[in-house]
Amino acid sequence: MSLATVAAALEVATMLPYLAAIALIANAGLGWQLTGGAIAGYCVLMITPAAVLAVARLATRRRVEPLLERLNAWLTRNSAKLLGWTVGGLGISLTANAIINLLIAG
Repeated sequence: MSLATVAAALEVATMLPYLAAIALIANAGLGWQLTGGAIAGYCVLMITPAAVLAVARLATRRRVEPLLERLNAWLTRNSAKLLGWTVGGLGISLTANAIINLLIAG
C-alpha cells in the first residue's frame, strides 16, 4: 500500500509536464496532422525510458532482484515520511505563492 501511494504521488508529479506539453502542442496551431505527429512523437519519447528499463530488468533479473527487494523494503519503511515531506513541501510552496500573489495584487 505504501509503495502504491508513493507511485501515485510520483505519477501525478510526472503527469503535469506531459499535460503542459500536450497543451502547448495542441495550441500551437500546427494543423491536425503535425499536431498528431508531435503528440505521438512525444509519447514515444516519454515511453522509451520505461520500456528500456523494463527490458533491462527482465534481462538481468537475477542480478537486479536483490537490489529491488532492498529498495522496496526501504520505500515501505520510509514511505510515510517521504509522503509527509512531499505534502509539506507542496504546502509551503503553495503558501509562499499565495503570499506573493497577495502582496503583488494588494
